[in-house]
Amino acid sequence: MDALSVIEKAVNIVNEYQAARAEPKEVPPAAGGGQKIWQAPTSGTFKINSDAAVYGDGTLGFGGIVRDEMGEVMLATCDVYEGGCDTDVAEAMAARHAVKVAVEAGLRNIVLESDCLKLITHLKKGLLENSGFSLIVKDILLFRSSNVSLAFNHVRREGNRVAHQLAQMSRTFRELRVWIEEVPNEVWTYVLSDMISMNA
Repeated sequence: MDALSVIEKAVNIVNEYQAARAEPKEVPPAAGGGQKIWQAPTSGTFKINSDAAVYGDGTLGFGGIVRDEMGEVMLATCDVYEGGCDTDVAEAMAARHAVKVAVEAGLRNIVLESDCLKLITHLKKGLLENSGFSLIVKDILLFRSSNVSLAFNHVRREGNRVAHQLAQMSRTFRELRVWIEEVPNEVWTYVLSDMISMNA
């Protein structure tokens, strides 16, 4: 059995385990474009992937991971929020959380990547409407005024698996968690899979 087959089998086992532990309402993946696999940022840039999980009881889970041009993990985070909202707002909140943690860690040259096409479109175009969603978009854009270079990219769900798993795990921890230069064991197979795909 080759290494990729072993990784795929491990990923499937982890998926089944996560599904058995909690059954959140899946945040639907965006239709349309976006890359299918995770791609490393350019040299000197850090890529943040973020995702949200919306649970039946109204709890929101946020997940985020920051990696460098080699695919090495700089930091990972997850958090929970008690209180319901629609999926677009949850995705925006997850992105804001991940960017905030990265900026607080001293990172300044950042690409934010999400599978929420609406969020990435609003961020790229600076679209602000009279809504709670737009207030969060504005919060994210304001990081640029803190001497932060911040670009935005849309990725499909397949390219956002690590952040997705961290969002799923948030309910286990029930509080803010940040890992520096590491990830929880349950997420490691996804990180490794991304690194293999990146070098394929």
